[in-house]
Amino acid sequence: LLGTPEPHVFNSRIWPVPASDHLMVRTDTPNNAPMRIVLRDATGRSVYDRSFAPYNGPSRIDLSAFRSGVYTIEVIDPNTAGSFRTLFIRQ
Repeated sequence: LLGTPEPHVFNSRIWPVPASDHLMVRTDTPNNAPMRIVLRDATGRSVYDRSFAPYNGPSRIDLSAFRSGVYTIEVIDPNTAGSFRTLFIRQ
């Protein structure tokens, strides 16, 4: 699933969608600095906020403690203020 990039464009890919016990995130960016992944529930409350190194390959997010529903994932590059945001479903 692909979302719409915002300023300072970079591409991110998430799978599987819908997700059950985990979500994979891959970000293609020329920047080698750590980035952040933020997950928000349907009310907008942050339920996950971690740094990751996109140059180390895809990141795996454990969703086993998350309730079923619609979530927003945002990948943020703190160096450029660029971000990538999209929705996913946790079954």
